[in-house]
Amino acid sequence: MIKTIANLDPTNSFRVKGTISIGCRAVKAMCKVCGGKVIGLKLSENYVCSKCDSIVEPIANERQFTCSLPYFLVSDEIKEALGNARPTELLVVPAYSSLERTIPNSYAYFTQSGAIFCTGNGETAKRYNKDTKGFVNIPCPGENCKLYQPQKCRISGTFYFYVPDVDILSGGYKLVTKSKLTIINIVTTLKKLTSSNGCLSRVPLTMRIAEKKKSDGKMYRVVELIPPAVSISEFATISGASAAISAAGGR
Repeated sequence: MIKTIANLDPTNSFRVKGTISIGCRAVKAMCKVCGGKVIGLKLSENYVCSKCDSIVEPIANERQFTCSLPYFLVSDEIKEALGNARPTELLVVPAYSSLERTIPNSYAYFTQSGAIFCTGNGETAKRYNKDTKGFVNIPCPGENCKLYQPQKCRISGTFYFYVPDVDILSGGYKLVTKSKLTIINIVTTLKKLTSSNGCLSRVPLTMRIAEKKKSDGKMYRVVELIPPAVSISEFATISGASAAISAAGGR
């Protein structure tokens, strides 16, 4: 076989079929079933009660906000494959053999229209210049940036993956998050499965929503990525640690 063809990486081609979300738009509303004020979740065309799922009427002049959910918002094909309309965990496979491509992340500032204004990696950034009508390179101070403090600039990441219960060949999904803890959780697990030569092992992982408690007692939700249980020999194959294990065994 021609060498250049034989060396083609099948993970270079990844088609995003849909987005999996961990939150939705919400508003304070009145529920006739529950008999009082509730949180109305925008899960479809109508707002539904966060307690009983009945259609609710938003309270006049109340502003929308983003509400985290205890389950993933998934497409109909995932619901059908899993037999679950509101899964709290999913079996996923990383989309690429490269960690950087599987979960690109950056500090990002978006305008009200949704256009990118500035994006950086903590060292350098590209920021839109209205005079030149283009992007210019500037230093990126990360979380010390004056735009980060009022939360105009936030960390943002996109996790690309397949859902093997649905499809492992023709297309996959993405999860977009602005949670620093979620990004750290995902990257930390994927780094454990990255070999010494930078190749990410594309093994099935469990992605789940977990509830945590802050020091003040308030609850919050993050996404965790749980690696499979493997033996030390299997881990050596995944991580390229065979030499290290042999050296340790010879002492």
